[in-house]
Amino acid sequence: MWIIAGALCLCGLLFWGMNTAGKPDGSMIEIYVAGELVRTLPAFPETPEELWIEGQPGQILLRTEPDGVSVISADCPSRDCVHTGKISAPGQMIACLPNRILIRLTGAGTSEVDAVAR
Repeated sequence: MWIIAGALCLCGLLFWGMNTAGKPDGSMIEIYVAGELVRTLPAFPETPEELWIEGQPGQILLRTEPDGVSVISADCPSRDCVHTGKISAPGQMIACLPNRILIRLTGAGTSEVDAVAR
């Protein structure tokens, strides 16, 4: 009986740890336009939120979700920022070079990788 109770507690702790991994307390999204910090928002909201960001000359649509941040629309020709996908670890960034917008995820944790190539 004690073995089963201990196993259930261990499973619960592992499940809780997996759901909180990658979501360090105090994580923030920093939004830069033309090298200037224009807005800071909390990362990982309980419900998804969308925000239009005006760049120079165009704009992007940013989506924040409980499991990460992504650009879902951009009016630049290549849309590399949309193809970057979702970021979820401190230190990761999304850049829209034609519109001069940089989205950076900050927080207490550190990213396991320092670069991603596609």
